[in-house]
Amino acid sequence: MAGLRRRAAREAAVTDRALVVERGPHPARFRWTTKLVALLGRLPDEAVALRGGVSAPTVRDERRRRGIEPFRRRGPVVTWTEEMVALLGTDTDAVVADALGLTAASVNYRRRLVGIPAYGGGAWGPRSKVRWRPRMLALLGTASDDVVAKRLGLSRQIVWWKRQQLGIRSFAPPIRAVVWPKAVLSRLGRRRDTEIARELGVRPATVLRKREQLGIPPLRTEQPIVRTKRLKDLLVLPSQVLARKHGLSSKVIAKLRREYGVNAPGWATNRWTPDVLARLGREPDTVIAREVGVTTVSVLSKRRTLGIPALPDARWRGRRRIARRRGTRPVWRRGRAQGQSSSSGRT
Repeated sequence: MAGLRRRAAREAAVTDRALVVERGPHPARFRWTTKLVALLGRLPDEAVALRGGVSAPTVRDERRRRGIEPFRRRGPVVTWTEEMVALLGTDTDAVVADALGLTAASVNYRRRLVGIPAYGGGAWGPRSKVRWRPRMLALLGTASDDVVAKRLGLSRQIVWWKRQQLGIRSFAPPIRAVVWPKAVLSRLGRRRDTEIARELGVRPATVLRKREQLGIPPLRTEQPIVRTKRLKDLLVLPSQVLARKHGLSSKVIAKLRREYGVNAPGWATNRWTPDVLARLGREPDTVIAREVGVTTVSVLSKRRTLGIPALPDARWRGRRRIARRRGTRPVWRRGRAQGQSSSSGRT
């Protein structure tokens, strides 16, 4: 009992005492020196990180924690004189910038700050000093703005703005109406659309649209194939032979073979004989694929489907290494692959 009382007294004393958890910087935390802090915002975060030997995100977080704006590259301070300001608006910003040795962005910013409109520009669009005569205005909209600008010796922008100011629509070449003679209409569906389109000088889609409007079916050059017993025997031939000698497309050949249940010559399903299946996992997939006439991936997929593990490559690599030394071609022996050594057959 005395022990329990002493324990309760100690717990009560600890409870009454104010506990303070001391907190301090992490021992692995980077310590920012006064010089590095002075560089925050004055150099890019990557440059400060390179000097301090830390990552750029660490510099960025410290800069944001201190409320410092990121570094922004600023160009040299330009002192604008009256002569420089007088050039603003006399030509495009790019030309004025080249003359003053500045960037076009600086010239554009100063011109808008002073309130000078752009060269050839007013409240909106270009402002041109060109005197538009009736002969010049008559050309607007008769051709593309590029063509009119070349004829008048002006820029395309000035021509476009003047046309917009006068409400003149842009030039659009008229759609030529196709004349359909009776002789051409009589050939629709009897000749190919491409031939008629070439004759009229139009697109094949135009001929197709006209033929569909008249309800004329397209030309059928191929006659329906008659199903005979001879046809089933022909489907055993390779597809290249059927296409070259009989003019059958690959889709038609595949459809007929499905109808008659005929597999294509050399079909992979006919190659998986019991003898070939027995060699899976006992010989390299590359050897079986080369002899059977399929890809190595096909042999690999077939073997995995049957749950047959792959042949360890060590034995085959050893044979290839020995054959390379002897200058001969490696030969795979099925007896060795099945775990039968040459000595096991001896008595």
